[in-house]
Amino acid sequence: MDVVRESAGAGRVVLWEESARDGAQAKTLMTAGFRVWLARETGRVFGSDGPRHVVFAAGFPAVCGEEFEAVRRVAREAEGAVSVAAVCRGARRDLEQAVASVRGSRHARVMGPVTHLKRPPDGRCTCRAGPFSASCPSTPRSRARRR
Repeated sequence: MDVVRESAGAGRVVLWEESARDGAQAKTLMTAGFRVWLARETGRVFGSDGPRHVVFAAGFPAVCGEEFEAVRRVAREAEGAVSVAAVCRGARRDLEQAVASVRGSRHARVMGPVTHLKRPPDGRCTCRAGPFSASCPSTPRSRARRR
């Protein structure tokens, strides 16, 4: 089982650290060395259980080569301190770059958007809007209104 999911299921604290990712969106790229240090220090709060309690969004590898390399360094050098995440859009190339940037790192993950929701066979809605909500993308009434 995924160690982060296991911690959350047991009611333990799980931190989602986005400082590095937010910096990339603001075009204020943190250096790779600083990200590694930040990931290690964040994980140190939880000691050897860091990967169970901290998901460190290391960045958005599709932005540029420097960003890709920074995420890759965090995945390699902060392994064991946190669970490293690469963030991406739903585009195939972005996803491929995100996977490549964290490949080989234990407990790594790729975080991307869910762009299309479908109603499961039992008919129950699974989106956050709630069952049969007007804002639910899988509710027929909602789809008709968007046309």
